[in-house]
Amino acid sequence: MAIIEKYEDFEKATCILCGEDLLKLENPIETKCDYCGKVGTASHQCVNGHYICDTCLSIPVNSFIKKVCLDYTDVNAIDLAVKIMNTPIIRMHGAEHHFLTPAVLTTIVNNRTNKFGNLEETLNKLDEKIQREAPHQCSLIAGTCGGAIGSSIFLKMYLEGEESTEKINEFSDFVKNESIRQIDEIGLSRCCKRDTYISLRVTSKFLNDNYNLNLIISEPKCTFSLRNKSCGREDCPFYNIGFSLV
Repeated sequence: MAIIEKYEDFEKATCILCGEDLLKLENPIETKCDYCGKVGTASHQCVNGHYICDTCLSIPVNSFIKKVCLDYTDVNAIDLAVKIMNTPIIRMHGAEHHFLTPAVLTTIVNNRTNKFGNLEETLNKLDEKIQREAPHQCSLIAGTCGGAIGSSIFLKMYLEGEESTEKINEFSDFVKNESIRQIDEIGLSRCCKRDTYISLRVTSKFLNDNYNLNLIISEPKCTFSLRNKSCGREDCPFYNIGFSLV
């Protein structure tokens, strides 16, 4: 199992939209936020002129994830995950993916089965569980991955009252371990987008095979290569060359 370094400090020095270095300006400038459109004062800017205002960057990330989930009505995990990740609020790498992954699964399964009924209440409970049981830093060390752990936490919630404790533990361990196996098999540097795709596909397939949920399992075509300086590119099964060209 490869040891994946933490990139948090590195990411703070790069543009969240294109991955280029952030440069300190000699004098602050008035410019428009590329996400919300409001004009603000920038002291740093990337070489491509991108700017994201502090207001957009300070939105509580899990609250944002819940909002997008509550507005979603389909059963395609990859589609929903990309909708969430295609914002500057979600970092390229980060522990927000540990909640994002099970939140997406909870949403699409509830849309299909109404298993949880009150989705907002269930997402709040899930948020609390993830805070307690998933790692608070994004890393793949000694056989762990927060997204994979999040998938197993979701599955335990879904199977509660449906299966014995032994089966619940067996099945939740399977989706976690199979996700980590597939992540490790690729053998590239850490990528929370790739690991999210894998965890979502493994868990969706498990639910389709064992519970006939007929969830949509689409093929990810990654749009995040420009933001990820450690991208494995052609060595990654989800690499999309069209999103690496400027």
